[in-house]
Amino acid sequence: MDELLAAHSIRKGAFHDILRQRMTEDMQVRNLALNTQTCYVQQVSLFARHFDKSPEHLGPEDIRAYQVYLTNERSWRLAPS
Repeated sequence: MDELLAAHSIRKGAFHDILRQRMTEDMQVRNLALNTQTCYVQQVSLFARHFDKSPEHLGPEDIRAYQVYLTNERSWRLAPS
C-alpha cells in the first residue's frame, strides 16, 4: 500500500507523508477495499494536480470548481462528432 500511495504523491515531504498516512488510515478504518483506496488516492492526486496545489491548501470552493470542470470536460468528451 505504501508503494501505491507513493506513486500518487504530489510532492515529497514530511507533511505530505502525514497527510497520506492519515488518508490511508481513514480508509482502512472504514474498511474500504484496496481497489477503492487506490482510486481515491488517484483522484485526490488528480484534484491537487489540477490546481497545482497540495490538498491541504484546497477547500470546498476548489472542490466545487473541480466538479464543474469534470462535468464540462466529460460532456465535451461525450459530445457527438
